[in-house]
Amino acid sequence: MREVTRRGVSWRVDGPGTGFDFWSDWEKGWEQPTLDAVERFCGPGGTFVDVGAWIGPVSLWAARLGPVLAVEPDPVAINYLRHNCQANAADVEILKGAVSTQTGTAYIEAHEGWGSSMSRLADTGFSVRAWSMADLLKDRTVSLVKVDIEGGEADIMQ
Repeated sequence: MREVTRRGVSWRVDGPGTGFDFWSDWEKGWEQPTLDAVERFCGPGGTFVDVGAWIGPVSLWAARLGPVLAVEPDPVAINYLRHNCQANAADVEILKGAVSTQTGTAYIEAHEGWGSSMSRLADTGFSVRAWSMADLLKDRTVSLVKVDIEGGEADIMQ
């Protein structure tokens, strides 16, 4: 675990060793337009939905503002996501699985190894629970949805 700080907010975090120091990139300004959108649209009146939450950088940022629903299928990344959210008492509901074209079962593969942030939907591979976007968002008041699923975004947004 290490402490990271961005714009005056600090967290205790951990992550997989993937050949680069992600959390240093985070502190230097990683994905600032995404975080700006979270700040603009999220708050206590709705849930921020983080599809492809990985180890939690956007979920942690959003949890300062209101409730978060994080969806992550990668079996290594989800453990870091849970650990990071728990270590920071973040208001994040975590679902282990993927958003796909239909509710049921989906398959994912790890392009650069599990935990690398590069897992994606596939025709074969590791089996995970899946939800359609409509089923995932059903009966929820949503403020913003972030989808980062390594090229599968257009498929699930039909």
